[in-house]
Amino acid sequence: MARNRKSEIRAFIGGKGSGKTYLAIREARKARRVLVWDSVGEWTDEKHLRDAAHFGDLRELARHLQSGGRMFPKTVVVARRDDFLAFCSFAYKWAKTNPGKGQSLLVLEELNAYVHSNKRDHQFLDLVDRSRHASLDVLMIAPRMYGIPLYAREQVDRWKIAQVWSPGELAKFGDEYGPDVRDRLSKLPKHRFLEIIKGQKP
Repeated sequence: MARNRKSEIRAFIGGKGSGKTYLAIREARKARRVLVWDSVGEWTDEKHLRDAAHFGDLRELARHLQSGGRMFPKTVVVARRDDFLAFCSFAYKWAKTNPGKGQSLLVLEELNAYVHSNKRDHQFLDLVDRSRHASLDVLMIAPRMYGIPLYAREQVDRWKIAQVWSPGELAKFGDEYGPDVRDRLSKLPKHRFLEIIKGQKP
């Protein structure tokens, strides 16, 4: 049996139209198992993820499973705000049903709409903390770095960041990665991303 690589926490950051969802779709196409929390409706277009099953909300997916339906290798669930924390618990259980058989990918679209930067949502925190023990890659998508809670930002292994305009956010990246990264982010062309990998020089 092939050994699994280390699970990875990723974050794609960019404003509307920057291409961050398109990047995420490309990642999902490559993955063997995918679960998507779709808060923008872009994943419902079958041309993006042709082999995915689509559910109108978490309750519809639960009814499907309770009636004896199977979990599809790639599944898109349309977001409802009240379902997010229950979805986090479900996602961890979903990943654990596939131990030792390769990585699973969880995509969380527009995460900023469902979690608060200064509030610790324990189901989400547990999901991030425990993902590495479930062969689960987590891909968080948000318009700004501050749209991802601090406890999750601290665990990000790989960032892909579009052009940053906010002086505060530029300063934050400058403090963490140096003035060169700050300057490069401020000058990125549209639809281009800077990749930052933990432990490597950007």
